[in-house]
Amino acid sequence: MSSDKLRVIAFATFEVTREEWEPRFARENINYDFEEALNSGEFHDKMCFVGAFGMKDPIRPGVPANVKEARDNNFTVRMVSGDHFETAKSIAFKAGILRQEDLKNNFSIMDATEFRATVGSIVEKYDNNENTLKELEKMDAFREVAKNLKVLARATSIDKNLLVVGLKALDKCVTVTGEGINDVAALMAADVGLAMGNGCSAAKDQADIILTDNDFGACLRSIMWGRNIFHNVIRFLQF
Repeated sequence: MSSDKLRVIAFATFEVTREEWEPRFARENINYDFEEALNSGEFHDKMCFVGAFGMKDPIRPGVPANVKEARDNNFTVRMVSGDHFETAKSIAFKAGILRQEDLKNNFSIMDATEFRATVGSIVEKYDNNENTLKELEKMDAFREVAKNLKVLARATSIDKNLLVVGLKALDKCVTVTGEGINDVAALMAADVGLAMGNGCSAAKDQADIILTDNDFGACLRSIMWGRNIFHNVIRFLQF
């Protein structure tokens, strides 16, 4: 299902007595981290698999054409997704972000765990004027990754922020799209933050531009109008 561009959700059950439930899982027990307990494998031997289903999140019709237009104008489009590796890969192919020839290059598509291990964490340095500069712990490795990276799968907000900080440390102009609370750090770090109109208020507050129609093509139109205004101002001053 992942290779068919579907987001897969699995269901499992396990039985627990009321005496065990109330002190550990009851809503009043705010100190118990149920998700951490699941990830630790504490309940794996008790769980019974029920089934799985795939959700389809279709790509907007104009996205492949917009991605091609961006590439033709020397923009690099990268997809940062929380989806499964195969799901993200399949969606990126359909959107035109990832092409068959890209697979010949190292780091064209990466899992977030591999990405973090390769580039390290964010470190702060100071320039001659005592200004704080952020870069990644392994900038030489990131420089190689950034050359070919198109898709980052199973990513979290931390990974998105690492990518933005690393690209800015390479003197790249970085634009980030986001809509959730997890995108706030990346929106703040980017040169231009683009929030979706249906996104949360925190993302909108930190964004430079809000795309009211949630359309990727609006990103390109905003660049077009920005450049148009810039060139017109320059011509006026020259005149």
